[in-house]
Amino acid sequence: MMMEPKDNAQRSHWLHLRLRAEEHEKLMRKFKATTCRKVSEYVRNCLFEKPITMLHRNASLDQGLQELSLLREELRAIGQNLNQVTYRVNANPAVTQDKGWQSAFLSARSSLVIQMEALSGAITKLSTLWLQS
Repeated sequence: MMMEPKDNAQRSHWLHLRLRAEEHEKLMRKFKATTCRKVSEYVRNCLFEKPITMLHRNASLDQGLQELSLLREELRAIGQNLNQVTYRVNANPAVTQDKGWQSAFLSARSSLVIQMEALSGAITKLSTLWLQS
């Protein structure tokens, strides 16, 4: 029966082996899916049948988060544009004379702000859930 070395003992024996390109790619792909910091640690764990912690990412959450991130940026841009228009309307006395246009604009602005806040909250909630998984 082979005795396993202590974790803190220095390793003094080398093991060299050659791999084909496909084998190396497969090894690296499997290694990158683990929490091991070094390939040697991963290979040692495989060789001595120690448990290996695998990373798991939900690809659908990744894609959803990317889309939500883009949506958040678009919402910020819309909000900035709306603020610029509001500034121009308030700065130009000729436009402010048209009370009907101004009230319609303010109504649309307030509903957009409410929707933006709700969507921003949903994005934040989904981001928090994504980071926990």
